[in-house]
Amino acid sequence: MVLILVPTVVEAALLVADAGDLQFGRPRQASITGRPIQLALCGFGLAAAGVGASYSLLNSVESIDQAILVGTAGTYDVDSAAVASAVVGRSVRCIDIGVPNAAGNRLTVEVPGLSLWPDELPLSVPETLGHLPEAMLLSVAGPAVSADHAQTRHHDFPTALAEEMEGYAVAVACKTMGVPLTIVRGISNLAGDRDKAKWRMREAMQAVKTALEIAVESMA
Repeated sequence: MVLILVPTVVEAALLVADAGDLQFGRPRQASITGRPIQLALCGFGLAAAGVGASYSLLNSVESIDQAILVGTAGTYDVDSAAVASAVVGRSVRCIDIGVPNAAGNRLTVEVPGLSLWPDELPLSVPETLGHLPEAMLLSVAGPAVSADHAQTRHHDFPTALAEEMEGYAVAVACKTMGVPLTIVRGISNLAGDRDKAKWRMREAMQAVKTALEIAVESMA
C-alpha cells in the first residue's frame, strides 16, 4: 500500500476534493486513478513533519510499502525547475539545524558519535517519473527571505533545485521504519519571493497531482 503524506490542509485541498477530514498523523483510505491509497497530513515544518510521518506510518491500517511526500516548494532555478511544474527529489539535505561544521561556516546534523543520520539522505525515484527534473532538495527551517538569501543557498548547494520544509524529517521517519520515500514537489514560487500574490499554488499542486497519478499507477 502507498501512503501519501501532505504537509498542510491548504496543499491537500488542491490535491483531493475532501481534504477537510484529513487528520494529522492518521491516514485514511483514498484513491488515485481508482487505485486505493492511504492519505494523511504530516504537518508543516521539519519538527511537525517528522512526528506526523512517524505517526502516519504507525497508525496506517494497511502495511505501507512506499511513502510519497507531496507539496509545494520554491525553485532556485526557473530554467531547470519552472514555476507551476513538478520536481522529484533524488536526495534531500538538511541545512538549517545542527552544529557548525569543521570550517565553522555551515550547520550540520552529521556529527560523528552523536548523530545517526548524514546531512543528505537518498530518496526513491520511480522510473515512471523520469520525465521530471530530478535533483537534491534542501530542507530548511525557514524559507529564503529574499532573492539574495536564496542565491546564497543555491551558491552553497549548487546541485539543489528547490527548497522545502519537511522532506528531511520525513525521510528520517521513513528510513527508521524501513519504508522507501519518494518526494514530489510542485514549484509554487521563486525561492526568496515572499509576495504570495505571485505564487502559483494551484498550478503547482496540479503538476504534483499529475505526477502522483503516474507514480501510484506504477507502484500498484
